[in-house]
Amino acid sequence: MAVDAGIAAAAIGLGFLFFSPFERHTPVALRALRFLLFVGVTGVISRKAGRRWALVFVFGWLAIGATFHAWWTHAHGIELLRPEPRERYYRARGWPWPEDAGS
Repeated sequence: MAVDAGIAAAAIGLGFLFFSPFERHTPVALRALRFLLFVGVTGVISRKAGRRWALVFVFGWLAIGATFHAWWTHAHGIELLRPEPRERYYRARGWPWPEDAGS
């Protein structure tokens, strides 16, 4: 179980590392909760159903996330690997664009 939770923690940790530009205004508490839930659910699946299903869960969610990310960025006219154009990305996420703060 610890190995599976470690794999899940490493996978989501790498995701946070590489995709942090996409999460600039997401509250830290939400990011921490996301991490804890992912690792916790992986541990529960590992204990109840075994390593195979825990890894299916981990890599399945990563595949679903990557697929959704590719669709969402394309649908909003944003580059796949960078949040550019940044203004369009901020507006699509519902975040305030810095120029809007003065008005």
